[in-house]
Order: sequence, then C-alpha cells, then structure tokens
Amino acid sequence: MDHKLKLLLSFGGKLFLYYIGLMILTLATGFAVLFLNWHCGCAEALWGDASVVAQINCVGQKAGKDTYDAEVEYRLIDKAELERLTEQARRTGQANVQLDVFGWSYNFMRIEFFPLLFLISLILAYPASWRYRLKSLLIALLLFIPLSFILLYAKFLYQMHLDTTVFSHYQLPGFWASFMRYLSLSLAEARFIFILLLWGVVMVRWEDVRAMV
Repeated sequence: MDHKLKLLLSFGGKLFLYYIGLMILTLATGFAVLFLNWHCGCAEALWGDASVVAQINCVGQKAGKDTYDAEVEYRLIDKAELERLTEQARRTGQANVQLDVFGWSYNFMRIEFFPLLFLISLILAYPASWRYRLKSLLIALLLFIPLSFILLYAKFLYQMHLDTTVFSHYQLPGFWASFMRYLSLSLAEARFIFILLLWGVVMVRWEDVRAMV
C-alpha cells in the first residue's frame, strides 16, 4: 500500500477512535456536565453586566435534559426595567419586585462540547511527536475557548434583538442583524469549519504538506 495512503488511513482511524473515546470518557465520568457548568459560570462572569441593556444570568443545565442532551439556560433581565421597579419598590416599601425576564437556552453539547472534542481529536491523531501535539493543543485551546465566549455574547445580543416582549426596544443595526441570522442558521457547522482552519494553522507543518504532495 502506498505510504501516503497508509498515513491518511492511520490518521482517519486514530481521529475516529480518539473522538469516540473522548466522547464516551467525558460523558461517563460526568466531565461534560462539569465543563458545561464551568463554561456557564465563566460566561456569566464575563458578560453578566457587559451589556448596558441586559443583566445576564446563567441558570445552568436546563431542567429535564439528561447528560446526552444537555442544554444550558440563560436569563436576561432588562436593566432599565429592573432599576425602575427597584426604585418603585423602595418608595412604596415593597420587599420584592416582579418583572418579566427573557429566557434562552441552546444545545451546549452540539454547539460547544462536541466541536471541542473534535478539535482535540484532530490534534491528538496527527502524526507528530507528543510534545508537538500537546503544544499545539494548548495553543488551539487558548484560541478556541475565548472565541466560544465571544460568539456566545454575540448570540445574547441577537436573541435580545429577536425578542418582542422584554427587549422589544433593543435592535441591532441592520447589517449585524442579518449577519447574526445567517451565522445562527449554521452555528454548529460554522464552528466545525473554524476548527478545521484552527487545526490547520496550529498543527499542520509545511514539511508535512510537501511530503504529502
């Protein structure tokens, strides 16, 4: 068998085994839910008060969803309305305020976790030394995870734009609303495309490309 074909088949086989193995391991050990909760807490710490319009709270894994279908739930509160009702309650002596909140959830496994496992598998399956693979993995994670939080914040803004009740007064500029609409339609697919590009930048060496040509 041709040496190049053997390398490609070996890479493909290792990629499949690493991906399935990581999926089973992380789901069986509960790491997937731990990562969901960590991501959720970081998102609230980063973006909870970043917007002048909304206060963003992470509820955590959506009730009724099991480990294999984990959705993460967020609640967005209109800051202006919260301030108005809080001041009203202070003047009237009310102990609590009641206001409408906007709830939004998304499939964390499909959008965040499984693409991350795919990126890790791509790097671990690459025919290179372990030192090179681990160094590339660290660089890839340092790029992928921040992008994940940036895209999530963009989704917060877009979901507020779509809301017709709590945030009916908030609208994105026309171009960004259209851009986010198309991005949202292919969010998981776009994430995998970005992963392939990221993997190519941090992992693939020119000498490897020349050897395969």
